[in-house]
Amino acid sequence: MTSKSNLCFLLLPVLLAFARASELCDAGQNTQRLQVDLGLEQCPDHGLIYAASKLHADREGVPSGRLELEEEKREGDAACAAQSSALLQHSHGKADQGAEAESLYGESLYGTAGVPLCKDAADFLPEREMWAWCDFYGPGATMPDETVCNAQEGCNGGQGWCHCEGATGCQGAGGIWNAQTCAMEVDMFSPEQRDMLREADLHGSCLDLEANGMKAKDLVSWPAQKCCHSFPATVCNKELEAQTPCLENEDFEHNKSMWAWCDTYIAAPSQEVCNANGCQGDQWHCHCETQAGCLGVGGRWEEYQCWQDLQWMSAEVHEGIKKAKSQHTCDDVEVWHSPLHYQVDWLGSSCCSTGKSVCKAWSISAASTD
Repeated sequence: MTSKSNLCFLLLPVLLAFARASELCDAGQNTQRLQVDLGLEQCPDHGLIYAASKLHADREGVPSGRLELEEEKREGDAACAAQSSALLQHSHGKADQGAEAESLYGESLYGTAGVPLCKDAADFLPEREMWAWCDFYGPGATMPDETVCNAQEGCNGGQGWCHCEGATGCQGAGGIWNAQTCAMEVDMFSPEQRDMLREADLHGSCLDLEANGMKAKDLVSWPAQKCCHSFPATVCNKELEAQTPCLENEDFEHNKSMWAWCDTYIAAPSQEVCNANGCQGDQWHCHCETQAGCLGVGGRWEEYQCWQDLQWMSAEVHEGIKKAKSQHTCDDVEVWHSPLHYQVDWLGSSCCSTGKSVCKAWSISAASTD
């Protein structure tokens, strides 16, 4: 026992030294990793070198000049320490700013994703439905008979089918209304797309920004059109004002009917009733050219007005019209890889009081001048 105790006593310092060396090695590796993470790999740990050198010099009688050299290294350490501190503070500052930005967007109306889409958060309409449908086949839904379906607001149907345009009619007919809201839409953006739009919001422009193979302007276009109260202004162009296809905006006739039709499917009038009201038809169909005739046979008169078509005009078209007006010509103005007049001539001829779009008006003016 005595010999074993003596052996353990002799080995104990060696074991402690080995453990200490291992600890220092791990610490050195951690220090090196930290230096790399902070961009400090060019700053070796001269403080440890100086301490070891001084201890060695004290024991071995190394000249003071050597210690002066080590002192210079120590001063270099101070510079590296200052650099490290600055980098750490900068890193924490960026983290704090990032957290603050997340909090800012998270507390906005942009939904849980906190993605800027409109020119500012107050213009975002989180509960606006981008698209929706009435489900009569899913769990909990029932397919109504023809009478029940047609009795609901905005619904029409026949044997074995029913179509509803709104939530009230859908639910009244026994269906389940499924809607994709604006908040749900922006929540689906990828992390890269969210970062891209935050950068656009910071700089006030989407120019040249791209993520996941999609340009920022293309990503924003459709959701902003449905979800931003101030559209066509968006995060990509916060100052863009709404335009019309007319030379003067006041020439646009918002409530003018572009086309109309009579829905007689539900009424299903007989040939005699159809013809008696100035409409044309047979036992299978009835066509009415006037609202009076349509209502006379029990049909539903539908109109599509100019304002309804204008609301589908993309931000890119608004931007193109603004550019054309500023240079007094549509020449060299393109939208979606085609001349601007392709986007405005038809709507302008139908809805401008002059019967001409901004491009047509200028082309006529230029021709008369020549």
